[in-house]
Amino acid sequence: MNLLVFEELTASSQLWRDSSESMRLEALQMLIAILEDFAKLEAISLFVLVNEDVRQLLNNESAALSETLRIITLDQDPGQWINAPTISPEQFDATFVVAPESDGLLTQRLRALQTLRWSHATSLNLSWSLSEVFSDKRTTFDWLKARGIATPTTWTLSEFDWQSNGIPEDAGNMFVLKPRDGAGSDRVQRFDREHLKLAAESIAPSEREQWIVQPWLSGVACSFGLIGGGLHQRCTILPGAIQRIEEDEGKLAYRGGAVPCDERLRDAMLPLALKMQQSLGNFRGYVGVDVVVPMRDSATGDEQAADHHEAQVIEVNPRLCTSYVGYRKLCRQNLGVRILGRPSPDLEWNSECIE
Repeated sequence: MNLLVFEELTASSQLWRDSSESMRLEALQMLIAILEDFAKLEAISLFVLVNEDVRQLLNNESAALSETLRIITLDQDPGQWINAPTISPEQFDATFVVAPESDGLLTQRLRALQTLRWSHATSLNLSWSLSEVFSDKRTTFDWLKARGIATPTTWTLSEFDWQSNGIPEDAGNMFVLKPRDGAGSDRVQRFDREHLKLAAESIAPSEREQWIVQPWLSGVACSFGLIGGGLHQRCTILPGAIQRIEEDEGKLAYRGGAVPCDERLRDAMLPLALKMQQSLGNFRGYVGVDVVVPMRDSATGDEQAADHHEAQVIEVNPRLCTSYVGYRKLCRQNLGVRILGRPSPDLEWNSECIE
């Protein structure tokens, strides 16, 4: 099997130059993790698209890995290469892509690789149509609600008259404002009612459709992953993880996490994971699900400072997430087998906590 892999940030010279050091590190860690897992499997020839800087880093970080790869160095946008590849698409049996949802980029890449001249190659990603749903936080809300999956109400800023009352009084007093198509914690902010109104008024009316607002949910930020089983197997539910979210003057930022989470958090997320498994059906690829679990008093079990009584899905990420780096360390088997959709025994997990 000839397998083409690329991670958008590490493939694009422009995006690499424009990204922060932390974003570069996360992208490189994800790329190396998935390449190492695929490289250990039999009967696979790996091709990877990278920019010149990342090619040198791959040689430095993992010389043994780089020797097993067919590295294609780009001086252009990876989307341009897909449209005019230097190697015929007919040479590839499968593709696997990691890209941000912002500006519809992930969906663009998947649509190009799942249609027309690339359609013969098996895409190891979620379908481009589902990627389009989950890349839009407003349509994600509609999808979750239609399937009975608990999630906070999600509005666009354009749904309210900010010159008068703004958001309804019964919606609460604390809110989260973020881009409709944002990835990760990009421009995510928390506001009280008064400052949300000021923030909304500062955004041009023509742009308010591109921003969404949700009630702030107090609790523990968590996540879990799903790996599709292809067309004939149910997806694999990965252990729950804790996310570390820091707040600085209302701005929220993701600062890593730990896997697995404790038993109470895991049990709280399990109903959501089972509903997601059922709702997604048979699919290929990796999906990350962000969740907030309400806090409870350890002695009485009563809700403490929580405005909801069940775990709720906050976002669905239709791509490989940084949590994969922790999952592969925790798992005793190679998760790349599952991503390929090959038959494999039940997964076994180590007991230690991976941060």
